[in-house]
Amino acid sequence: MLVSGPAGAGKTVLVDHLARTVRDAFTVLRVAPSPPPRPFALTGQVLAAGASGPTDRPFGDRTRSTLAAGAELASLLGRLQDERPVLLWIDDAHAADLESLRALGFTLLRQYTERVLTVICTRDAERTVWDTGLAFLAPEVERVELAARPTSALRAAGAYGCPAPHARQGERPPAGAQERPAPGRGRLAGPRTEPRAEPSAEPGAEPGAGPRTEPRTEPGAEPREPCSVAGEIRRLVADGRGREALRLFGQALLLPYGPDRDEALGLLSLAEARDERARVYLRRAREGFEAAGELHRAGDVACDVGVVESALGLAREAVDSSLFAMRHAGDEAKRARALANLAHGHALDGGPAKGLRHLDELPRTPASAPAAYTDLLIQRGMLRSLAGDLTGALTDLDAAARRRMSGAPRMGTVSALAHSVWCHFFLGDRQRAFRTLAVAHDTARTMGRPADAFALHCAGAALHAFGGRFGDARAEFAAAHGLGSWADSSSPQLFLAVAEALVEFPAGDHARVVELLDGANAPARDVRSRLYASRYVPLLGVSHVRLGDLAGARSALRVLESFEELGALLPVSVLWLRGAMAARSGDTQGAVGAYRAALAVPPDGGEPVLHKALVEQDLGALHLATGDTVRARRHLRAAERRFAGMGAEPFRERCRSLLSEAPQPACPRETVREIWGTLSERERNIAGLVARGWTNREIAAEQYLSVKTVEYHLANVYAKLGVADRRRLRDLVQSHIHGWS
Repeated sequence: MLVSGPAGAGKTVLVDHLARTVRDAFTVLRVAPSPPPRPFALTGQVLAAGASGPTDRPFGDRTRSTLAAGAELASLLGRLQDERPVLLWIDDAHAADLESLRALGFTLLRQYTERVLTVICTRDAERTVWDTGLAFLAPEVERVELAARPTSALRAAGAYGCPAPHARQGERPPAGAQERPAPGRGRLAGPRTEPRAEPSAEPGAEPGAGPRTEPRTEPGAEPREPCSVAGEIRRLVADGRGREALRLFGQALLLPYGPDRDEALGLLSLAEARDERARVYLRRAREGFEAAGELHRAGDVACDVGVVESALGLAREAVDSSLFAMRHAGDEAKRARALANLAHGHALDGGPAKGLRHLDELPRTPASAPAAYTDLLIQRGMLRSLAGDLTGALTDLDAAARRRMSGAPRMGTVSALAHSVWCHFFLGDRQRAFRTLAVAHDTARTMGRPADAFALHCAGAALHAFGGRFGDARAEFAAAHGLGSWADSSSPQLFLAVAEALVEFPAGDHARVVELLDGANAPARDVRSRLYASRYVPLLGVSHVRLGDLAGARSALRVLESFEELGALLPVSVLWLRGAMAARSGDTQGAVGAYRAALAVPPDGGEPVLHKALVEQDLGALHLATGDTVRARRHLRAAERRFAGMGAEPFRERCRSLLSEAPQPACPRETVREIWGTLSERERNIAGLVARGWTNREIAAEQYLSVKTVEYHLANVYAKLGVADRRRLRDLVQSHIHGWS
């Protein structure tokens, strides 16, 4: 709570009255800055006030950091609130040192409980909000603005020393006046464990009947009836308009205690990406509706509980909530969303393919799926992308995104776009991935949650890093890290570790990749690690190989081999890692066989261009190491061409560096004959015409092709034969291949 107003407005008197009222039930910590302000002086005062013995730090301590001081405050408040509720009163915050205010803001952002009520009194509300970062807690902060009044007016009201002329103690309000219920006390960062009666204005009055300062609503907005407030919140959140819904937070607090209020506050917490808190509210709402016999309402809320539990990685809980919702939800779209949550819960437990089996009844063609099944399309698309069926995933995700953009309910649109980004990236279309990412960012600004922007910044970091723009990649990662500390929806450590590893892998820091991902790749620490394994475990395994740790690589390989393959991505990843391990252990023949098998995997579910390019690069490097420069140049040029098409400059530069180490050899006649046999008929025809001196335009006219198509085939010929230009191709054909068919 922020209490602001000019000197003499009664801020201190008001909060002092509160402190005296609750001192028998609360631990009261009151501090005020002492001039002159010294770094962390106010923090030291709070720690001293709450300490059971003497403190070991002076009030003004320059050796503290904001994070360390905030952690100390959080630890103190956590310890005290285990014994009894805490009232932390910061008086005259406008005169406090900036370091302490920032540490206090750090503590508040990470305080997920209602047993600590923080009251800050200040003359300069806007500056204090800025210095503490309270803006990021809105609408959890209730603001009370007081205005100074002449002493004569206060005396006339019979309330000398009060901040406003309230009715005298014992007087009843005028006839016909409407009494307002007061919201719950305590910090608003988490739901109460049980309802508490509000203090009344007079003996015998109903709970919550006393006068209070209402939360502010939008200018010109008329107060809504309780049922309309809860219904409006449900509608706005379902439509993906969470920001609009959050404007009703103050009115939601005024709702009568019960399942409607809990549901409204739970949905607002969900819109704000406070999923831990949302789960507590929504579970309590479900229990309340169920106890009242309103099973349809309980089923609807259980669906939302399943959404939250899926996001938090609570697989069994999500399955239980979804099964209840499927039995009792009264709305078809809710039941469909519950089925999507059920599939996600099973995928968390057993991998993407297990989740997909629960969606078998969904029409294979997205256009045939009813509008109510849009959430199912998003869920199937996400699981397909994680299982390696990249083109199938895009079919579902694009259809779902188009429906949402055309006016259907839009909850989940950003998620569909985010998974599409990864599909385009792995398919080698990095530019389209960037375009989709830009659309997703625009969508997230209007209808997304903080967790949505977090996921998009993680994807942006990978795209920039693989393009060699490491400064932009680290800026994206920093943005993701900042949002990850705010949103609790996904316990973001796994996703931050993966994002940073995807920045460090193209930079060549394999030790850092292993350091980041070894801890993340443990289901005991984060159940989502199995669900998202296809995106990062191949890089973890190859990084282990680069560092000579074959035991770590075998562990990563076992994870990949345990998955059911639904597309080309996983088999290519498995063979890439097997080849790298064989090469490291000295089994050149086994490594070549694994790499060639990876390149020969048919493109079911889309060609994983990125992974095959990495395989081709490693195969070329292996041939170079064994002295086979002809094959080395052929594979390195093919890999360079793939990387050039993706804009993957770090890997393209590595190919160029390796090519510079591979001198152009005089090919033995039998080797050239073998390579010539691998060319398609079209490629042999074009190579023969080039050897006769024809231009690309002449060849195009002769073969009824476009010039671009001729250039494409000619590039393939260059790569396969290991030549750099037309002159060398002509010499090779004329000296070695003349007369061959």
